[in-house]
Amino acid sequence: LDWAEKKGLTNREDVKHGLSDLMGDASAMEVLSSVHQEEITPDSISMVEIQQYYEENKEKYPGKTVEDVTEEIRQILLAKKDAEYIPEYITKLKESAGLEFNAELLQVPEVTSQEIRSYYEANPKEFQTEDGNGSRTFEEVRQEISDKLTSQVMEKTYSLREGEALFSVHGRRYTLGDFYREFQELPEEYRKTFNTYEKKKELVEQLIARELLLEEQEDGSDTDEKNHDMEELKIQYLSQIMHQEEVDQKLTEATEEEMNAFYEENKAAFQFPAKAKISFIWIGKTEDGKGKSRADEAKAQLDSGGDFAETAKQYSEDGGAEQGGVMEEWLYQGHFTAEIDNAIFSLNAGEISPVVESGNGYYIFQVREKEEKTQMTFEESKDTIALYLKEKNHLELEQEMETGILKDANLVIYDSTLNRMLKENDKENKAELKVL
Repeated sequence: LDWAEKKGLTNREDVKHGLSDLMGDASAMEVLSSVHQEEITPDSISMVEIQQYYEENKEKYPGKTVEDVTEEIRQILLAKKDAEYIPEYITKLKESAGLEFNAELLQVPEVTSQEIRSYYEANPKEFQTEDGNGSRTFEEVRQEISDKLTSQVMEKTYSLREGEALFSVHGRRYTLGDFYREFQELPEEYRKTFNTYEKKKELVEQLIARELLLEEQEDGSDTDEKNHDMEELKIQYLSQIMHQEEVDQKLTEATEEEMNAFYEENKAAFQFPAKAKISFIWIGKTEDGKGKSRADEAKAQLDSGGDFAETAKQYSEDGGAEQGGVMEEWLYQGHFTAEIDNAIFSLNAGEISPVVESGNGYYIFQVREKEEKTQMTFEESKDTIALYLKEKNHLELEQEMETGILKDANLVIYDSTLNRMLKENDKENKAELKVL
């Protein structure tokens, strides 16, 4: 993590808090997973429970004894226990923790309709349309104003009482200020979801559950594997922060001039390929050469003025023979093997190819319609160019970031050591091959 320290990431308060939340969430989930594995097992369902379920639901199992359906019922009860277990486990932790939850602290005065209306009338510039020639109606912005005023009232109310204990677990206080800081770090869409009193209570219940699970985790023993997992999680989080700041936030959209210049320099890459509608005859190869003879016969018949569709019906072994070998969709140049591509797109509309050998058969093509390749306009190419240049910029910023990390790490590669490691690895691979 030296690279993160040198960048100053690990000293920032927002990163410290984010890491703390991440480690806490991971530890809480680990406790739940561990307890779940210990408690939710097939053996945890007793025969008494199975018998009771069978007696209560006999109509579901006509003509079957409890022995016939024991495993089926066991799985039903296991799924039910699985769904109920975590809430029950959290409830037990709350009961044993001496939990005190002052939910009333979460309440804030409701914003009135009059306050919303007054704000709208007092701030007309804030609600002008994008073109500046009008204003959005009150009904259009009512919810927006309500959310804004509610946030202001909440901030004022919570700031006045930030030091008061919202809940206590085993004497450990979690204040209203602690909650509000957590709340502010939620994405805006989630803050709106938890904006009511009841929803905020649900959020606090989640925080309480996490605190209780963290206490359970502290009572357990750390292992090298667990510490390694946490270290990996920390690295991933810091890497994401760094990527966001060194790459995502620096990423810019290509300008009109840059896109136009790229288009002019790479016009050949922005062409619609030639396309054709064809009919074809296909005859499979045979070891005795009869397949090639049939193909030559078909071509001779066509050269003598035979109708292509009738010849296809007579000779072709393809599934489309009954339709005269007709393919309705457009075929695009460059999408086939070289011999087929050349045979089709060297023809003009109405012309017929010689016999073409490809893969496991022989082809004869007739081009019914054909359009030559056309140059795409700048406007048609614009979206593709914008995406390409953005991805190119993204890659360059990533490479710049990675180069900086390697430079800060003072990484030194010794050729002799690397060669020795490669030789040892080669010997191990050869030894494994001999064993096999």
